[in-house]
Amino acid sequence: MSEKTFEVNIITPERNFFKDQVDMITVETIDGSLGLLKNASDQVIALVPGGIKITKDGSVLTASYGNGYIKVKNGIVVMLVETAEWPSEIDPSRVKDTIAENEDIIRFKKAHYEHTWGKSNIARALARLKVKNKDE
Repeated sequence: MSEKTFEVNIITPERNFFKDQVDMITVETIDGSLGLLKNASDQVIALVPGGIKITKDGSVLTASYGNGYIKVKNGIVVMLVETAEWPSEIDPSRVKDTIAENEDIIRFKKAHYEHTWGKSNIARALARLKVKNKDE
């Protein structure tokens, strides 16, 4: 373990997505982009759907994730997110179908929660496309 690395765990309801020692991560929060290095202060931060950049040994890995939280405690970072995917796991045609379906939900909403749910699904889909397009 290097003096500059710290542990990152990314967990979804379906799987333990990622666990390793890294040099830096960058995520999207409700207040904008956040970069974390070793010895970041203890905190809990709300995440919005976006992409994570994981820097390790001079290489950068990217992945998309859904809503969730990031907790930094004693130098260990834990991300609890609805979804997480590597670019290779993202099917752009499925993502575009999801966006179209949720645009219809928003357009023909019957309740406030349907509108909010549709917007959330579109945000997550757009984050997935962004990560996939950067990977190609």
